[in-house]
Amino acid sequence: MRHLAVVNCPFGVAGDMLLGSLIDCGADVEFINHHLGSLGGLGICVGTSRVTRQTIVATKVDINQSSLGVRLTKDIQNRSFNQIVALIESSSCSDLTKSRAKEIFECLAQVEAQIHAIEIDQVHFHEVGAIDSIGDIVGTCLAMESLDLEHLEVGPVSLGRGTVDSSHGTLPNPAPATLAILRGLEVRFLDLDQELTTPTGAALVRCLGTPLRPHGKFEVVTSGYGAGSRELDAGANLVQTTLVVERDDPSSHLGFARHDQLAVIETNLDDVSGELIGYTLEKLIAEGARDCWVTNYTGKKGRPGVVISVLANPLDVSRLSRLLVEETGSLGLRTWQVERFSLERSSRVVQIDGCDISVKYSELGAKPEYDDLVLAAQKLGRPLRTLATQALIEFFGQDST
Repeated sequence: MRHLAVVNCPFGVAGDMLLGSLIDCGADVEFINHHLGSLGGLGICVGTSRVTRQTIVATKVDINQSSLGVRLTKDIQNRSFNQIVALIESSSCSDLTKSRAKEIFECLAQVEAQIHAIEIDQVHFHEVGAIDSIGDIVGTCLAMESLDLEHLEVGPVSLGRGTVDSSHGTLPNPAPATLAILRGLEVRFLDLDQELTTPTGAALVRCLGTPLRPHGKFEVVTSGYGAGSRELDAGANLVQTTLVVERDDPSSHLGFARHDQLAVIETNLDDVSGELIGYTLEKLIAEGARDCWVTNYTGKKGRPGVVISVLANPLDVSRLSRLLVEETGSLGLRTWQVERFSLERSSRVVQIDGCDISVKYSELGAKPEYDDLVLAAQKLGRPLRTLATQALIEFFGQDST
């Protein structure tokens, strides 16, 4: 059985709302506060209260606020990206939580750097650099660890309109950073002149989430609600998180340990050179494609052509589709969702005459890394196929000892 968390944010998402919904699902507040307290002596802690939004009782999170509503510490609101990374690295958090938190802040920093045309190490966060936002981000990562969640499955993210006040002045709503972070995700615009999704909330669902699958058989375990600060006339200002187990996992029937939701992008070409095709494939891989390949076909009037196929994360479809069209000059393409089943795999390094060769292996077999074999063949002046055989002999010899 696979344990999953499905996140529904019909009126947007902010960091405190997502964290509150996970705590409402049962995330351990003591565990969260223990590790938050190790963040560079800032004394960050999560305070919670029960509130009602449109008759639904939910958890409201306040960072560094006691149950009496008293602010425990004051804080500056201007920390650099490097300072925040140092705080995370020095904490007692697990490697998994550190990695997740740093990825979220890096996402925010990259967007800020792009918007303001500066280098990432020059980025200084304002609202996001304050204790509240640091607590929301690291606290959410800790809550996921407490609930043993690999990722979140997130439905469409709601956005408002009008303007929003920030440390940079009055900006269009949604804020430019929010829109940049959500690029490629499914969103919906509501006729509300309010900021519904914050940059922090956007970064959390972007980095910790995957698009909600349209199918699957689940059993509800529990649900939780995280409340926003405001009351909305239009509806309940809540994030709803539902913990479920997947009862009918196809991967278990097929003997595969991994099951991913991916997408395929394809385009037909009959007027592009082989050099350009090769360059495009290399660029697609460098930009995050999971895999790509070329298939020959015969088109109209007997003209030979190729189909370029790209396997991609659903969040990357828009970006990689644009790259494919720009590089090839194609006038159109196709996309569809696919399920990928794969064996759990690992790697181990073997040595042949001083050359390191990585060998990928699963329960059903092993294969030396091609690039390592090429380097070894060039250095030793030996045929690549004999090095591949020797690498496997060394690999299985290690297993027997």
